Amino acid sequence: MLIPAILLIAVFFLLRKKQLIPARVFLIIGFTLAFSVLGLLLLELSDVLTDSHYQEIGNTITHNLEFPTDENQQRYQLIGLSHAATGMAQYAQKNTEQRGECTRNISEIVSFVLNEDHYPVVSNRRLWKDNIFEIIYINNILAQYEIVKGTDTLSALHQRMNDYLAGTLVKSRYKNLQSFDGDVNYWTADNTYLIFGLQSTDRITGQNTAGRPTKDWSSFIFKQITYPDSKLPCSAFSDTDKCKEMPHGTHLATMIASLADVDPESSRQIWREYRHHYKNGVFGLFATFDQYHPEETPPAYQNSIRHPLDAISPEMPTLIAAARINDRLTYFQITNQLWLNEVFGSAPAPQPKGYEWKNFLELSLRFEAETVF
Repeated sequence: MLIPAILLIAVFFLLRKKQLIPARVFLIIGFTLAFSVLGLLLLELSDVLTDSHYQEIGNTITHNLEFPTDENQQRYQLIGLSHAATGMAQYAQKNTEQRGECTRNISEIVSFVLNEDHYPVVSNRRLWKDNIFEIIYINNILAQYEIVKGTDTLSALHQRMNDYLAGTLVKSRYKNLQSFDGDVNYWTADNTYLIFGLQSTDRITGQNTAGRPTKDWSSFIFKQITYPDSKLPCSAFSDTDKCKEMPHGTHLATMIASLADVDPESSRQIWREYRHHYKNGVFGLFATFDQYHPEETPPAYQNSIRHPLDAISPEMPTLIAAARINDRLTYFQITNQLWLNEVFGSAPAPQPKGYEWKNFLELSLRFEAETVF
């Protein structure tokens, strides 16, 4: 939008001696566009939004962290806490004066997820195989806690959990683990987040535990579990259906962000195609992303268990993907779109107590993205 603004201002100088009134119209529009772009750039470069989101998440963790009774809300909450922990750890690296508070906040999250009244599965390894979803996200929370503390060793529980996830994925038939008990499908985005947790743990130990699982996952997925005539991994597959769920935007964005550091080639490969097919708005100030592939007819949801990622806005995980892949234009456009929605859109309906965790998840995703750069 800055180029059109410059062109409009240039038109003013060309016309000002012959057609002054039209020239002034071009000048006003040009300056309006230029100042709009400048204002949005200053908003992004400042830490105003990031600091505000940090305070909001910290307040929730400190004062309003209660275990919901609804199963879907439990899943939104756990994913949100994992992304909040990652964002807090990244925020502490950039704001060293806040490291103590960030450490305390993540410590609160760790205490919450290790509470057996909330997640009894954690202390019983025999239950891990039926609760992979929980173990994946708790493993990353433990990693972020040790990162923010600055330790170079793992807790005994974290070591066992991390080794279990890495070893089980490598030994699995499809190089993917099933997320939910009673669900026959394999959710590919959850497995890339598993890899992200392994890679985060490797930052602490200096090892390469994520290397083999990443290689095996990528090799299997790109050979067998992609949407026809594309390199986009399907969101879910089963023993009998290699594309049980077509590539959904929130799942693809999660894969891109999770693989960005450990497998940048695969991450960028998915990103290019995802951006081409799902992005609305290429060179403007604003952009949105679709949840469904252009050839998919919504809702087109074939699985009996609805994945939590399918309940949120695609822009939120895509913001993290754009940040980690270093696509600053797309990041800028999505940030502007979110700001536009907040200023001119209708306010979200208040949620009853215990049902506010989807909003918390979206806030945590946005906060994590804001702390990448």
